[in-house]
Amino acid sequence: MGLARDAFRALTLAATAGLVVGGVAGVMNPPSTAPPSAGPSSAAGLAPVRVTSVDLLGADRLEVTLRFTNTGRTVERIDAAAVQVTADGVPLRGRTAGAVDLRPGATADRTVAFDAPPAGAGLTLTLPGGGTLPLRL
Repeated sequence: MGLARDAFRALTLAATAGLVVGGVAGVMNPPSTAPPSAGPSSAAGLAPVRVTSVDLLGADRLEVTLRFTNTGRTVERIDAAAVQVTADGVPLRGRTAGAVDLRPGATADRTVAFDAPPAGAGLTLTLPGGGTLPLRL
């Protein structure tokens, strides 16, 4: 019985010493509690995108509606100027300005407008961060 009591006392002492050392280390190096940054998104943290519509409005302009979903842990900034469309490799002039901040877990639809492409041109959408998607009218 005396051996069990000594073993229990040694185990309790070791656990107490571990808590004291761990508690001191936790105070000296507290976990970061900084809020997520609202800086520009990077390619690694880019929100998933889905094209919801592509509309050619006569010979005047092309409108592309995109749905962005932020599945990350930081605020993503979606800048309309960073979305580009090329027609057979030639960039179309963008007509949309401004940006939207997307909180973690949020979804937002964004319509961007461009000059109309030449008839029959192959269209490619370039997203913020460099990803590309083919577009069909």
